[in-house]
Amino acid sequence: MNDNEHPDIRLRFLNSLVASLTPTQALLEICNFLKAELPLSRIYLTRSNRFTRMMEILLEYSPDSYTHKKTSFLRSQVVPERFIREAENSSLDGIFINNDTSASKYTWRNVQNFPHPFLSLMSLLLRSEEQTEYLSWQIVADKAGVFRDDHRELLSGMKDIIAEIVQEFIALDRNSPLNISSSGMLPESPEKLLRACPGLAPVMRMVEAAAPTESTVLIYGPSGSGKELVAETLQALSSRSSAPFIKVNCGAIPDTLIDSELFGAEKGSYTGSVATHKGFFEQAHRGTIYLDEIGELSKEAQVRLLRTLEEKTIRRVGGTQRIACNVRIIAATNRDLWDLVAKGLFREDLCYRLQVIPLFVPPLEQRPDDIPVLVRHFYRHYCRQMGLTDPPALTQDAVEKLAGRSWPGNVRQLRNAIERSLVLESGRSALTFSHLDMGMPPMPAADVPGGQSKLSPKQRRRAAELAKALSECGGKVCGEDGAAALLGIPPSTFRSRMKALGITAEKKRRPR
Repeated sequence: MNDNEHPDIRLRFLNSLVASLTPTQALLEICNFLKAELPLSRIYLTRSNRFTRMMEILLEYSPDSYTHKKTSFLRSQVVPERFIREAENSSLDGIFINNDTSASKYTWRNVQNFPHPFLSLMSLLLRSEEQTEYLSWQIVADKAGVFRDDHRELLSGMKDIIAEIVQEFIALDRNSPLNISSSGMLPESPEKLLRACPGLAPVMRMVEAAAPTESTVLIYGPSGSGKELVAETLQALSSRSSAPFIKVNCGAIPDTLIDSELFGAEKGSYTGSVATHKGFFEQAHRGTIYLDEIGELSKEAQVRLLRTLEEKTIRRVGGTQRIACNVRIIAATNRDLWDLVAKGLFREDLCYRLQVIPLFVPPLEQRPDDIPVLVRHFYRHYCRQMGLTDPPALTQDAVEKLAGRSWPGNVRQLRNAIERSLVLESGRSALTFSHLDMGMPPMPAADVPGGQSKLSPKQRRRAAELAKALSECGGKVCGEDGAAALLGIPPSTFRSRMKALGITAEKKRRPR
């Protein structure tokens, strides 16, 4: 630190200077000032989310460069809750110093994910207005043991002006278009997209272990969660990557055709069979077959599949000879196979045989870190597919709006939402995703009286029950011979249900 000039004088000059600058320019001047006073290597402005446990770098400064990273979640990593608590508890005036980041495995693991790892850290923690985000002004050095108490004192004197300008910067950055356009690069393979999703890191580790083997893999998880992407990655990383990869939706094949579709059929084996037909297993010879919705197979087809797994042979419908078939099987299901076994709908021995390597793909609600990655991917994909040369921009606020929602339909629902918004919001400067809750309107029901066409099946059953009780009681609600007593509910409850379900009734004189 320069002792020829009092720190307060230099800080007053800095404050007057940055007051006339934009937030980005002001933060650059603050970085330049700190570089002249501190033995630092780089400065980062980062944002961490306590719920998603993700960190993103918003600004990166070094003596040679100053980068405003508009691309949200460009670099992200899990931030352990313990690390955040450690920083909060060890801070003085909101400033945390660690002069040897390699000494703590939690800190070091976090540091390794930065673009340039460091050994000394002085961090000013700033809690955002939402109380779920933590903004950090991170001053780092390549060497250990460089930050002292007078350095902390200097930063402490600057924390108010830094906090004020950072908040202005964040407010502008949220509505700035992200660096995403139709000309951006799409993942070259399913593997790259899978690796880009931090929430699927455990799945990717299982895929890397299973891919080189010949073992049967069962991928299970909710519909739309990305099971086919995992299957494609398994195939791409296997020794069969250049061989056929046949995808079969078992639930889409009628029971009468399942045998011939899977295992083939000889000429003349059924009406209209004028030539020998090779089934999916023969088509996948020396490659891989992906059996999606395996739980939908009939019991008869399950028997033949089990024999194929055990003997590595198939027999065509109408044929007498067994044909050798070198195929690796990857199966997928969104159903609980053991529940199907308990109900007698799925063979227990086949269930065991398929689950040599079980691989669970969690729903999107358990992988919030994946949403920004998928949003960027589908945005680029549909901009390119639709030929949009000047599409609506994608802002940080829009990404956070999507990341903050639940997605019961998983990745498929998220993908549809992005495609829908690009269609319906074309011509706008930025996407707002105002049509997220758009659903199919209720079908008109001419046979349902009283404006009850919008009711759910359960509500219709309740309405019918109330109407029947009213009819039997001549339209009377109260009293011992009223409809409410007939159903065993209070009259006030009965009337509330009538109002909610749109039921009106006229009192009639009951026949004597």
